[in-house]
Amino acid sequence: HMPNLKTTKHSIYFSVDVYNTTNANQDQPIYQWMIKQSIDILIVFNVDKQPFIIALSKRHVNAPPTTADVEFIYAFIDIISASISRALLYHKLNDFNKQLTQKIKERTLHLTQANKKLKQIINKLNILYKTVKKSDEAKSTFISIASHQLRTPISIIKNYTDIVLSEVAGPLTDEQKAMLKRIKDTSVRLASIVTDILQTSRIERGKFRLNLSSIKVSQLAQEVFEQNKELAHKRNLDYRLFVTNDAKNLIIQGDRDKLFEAYANLVDNAIQYTKSQNGIVHQFLYTINHEWVVYAVKDNGIGVPKDKQDKLFHKFTRLENARKVRPDGTGIGLYLVKEIVDSHGGKIWLESEEGKGSTFYIAIPLKLPDDVQRNALSIDINKIDSKS
Repeated sequence: HMPNLKTTKHSIYFSVDVYNTTNANQDQPIYQWMIKQSIDILIVFNVDKQPFIIALSKRHVNAPPTTADVEFIYAFIDIISASISRALLYHKLNDFNKQLTQKIKERTLHLTQANKKLKQIINKLNILYKTVKKSDEAKSTFISIASHQLRTPISIIKNYTDIVLSEVAGPLTDEQKAMLKRIKDTSVRLASIVTDILQTSRIERGKFRLNLSSIKVSQLAQEVFEQNKELAHKRNLDYRLFVTNDAKNLIIQGDRDKLFEAYANLVDNAIQYTKSQNGIVHQFLYTINHEWVVYAVKDNGIGVPKDKQDKLFHKFTRLENARKVRPDGTGIGLYLVKEIVDSHGGKIWLESEEGKGSTFYIAIPLKLPDDVQRNALSIDINKIDSKS
């Protein structure tokens, strides 16, 4: 009798025992039982602790098993053993396949449900994105309109202040001049903020465009230098401009007004964030490899913490040490500078140490390429010292 073979979760136990009455110890109970049952050879298989037996007898020929009979039986046992092993492996593999199929079905169902939830989330995000986009567009449009409306009254305030300060309408006392000067400075500052907001709005709406023309860069740098000279001298700063010979007559293509704004922003920041006592604000203009013109502004002011430098050119970013010095900043000046530089296919970066000062660099290509690979630019920033 051979029972159904079934695999288990643990290893299969398999053994074979053969009992032969020829030349055996007749006193053992198993052999006594075999003789009583007229069994000459008894084969006991134990598969996973489930025994089954093959009993062989030659009683119909009245002769005990021969050596050839025994050899045949052992050969037969080998064949049976191999067959059982294959059967065991087959059933084990079949059970494994069933388990694997079930797991695949379960995982497939899980992934299907997860994919369905993901699609629902994506749809909700798309709806939210469209809503936010419409809100941003409305906000940018409002800011643009409001800024345009503000420019006119600010210009009127500044112009009339200039007229009164010129004393064409009559003489002024020193106290009146000081108050009017304060009004003028505030209106200029307010006009600058409005301009920055307008530029930011144009960038967000994709309407930031360059008006290209030929620019003598040294002249542009000189104008920026002259514009800020009075303020720098009032703060008793060591204020200088260094232009190398190869940059003196250099002509490039670019948006003159925007590059002026970018250069002036760096100089204004350097002046504002540098202490009067022993303060320096030095500007440098030089070329690198006849491919780039570099404008750099170096100061010994408050500096920028190392862990904050990568965020400095983000919109509305203001660092804590800067807020203490200049509470009225908008945090969009350097963001606009970077946008201007990027639109020219250039690169902007800085070297700074908190409490010791900063050097900001703007590199503009001498020839504006069609497709600019900004990240491919590699400039030896130490060259500024050798060029100054």
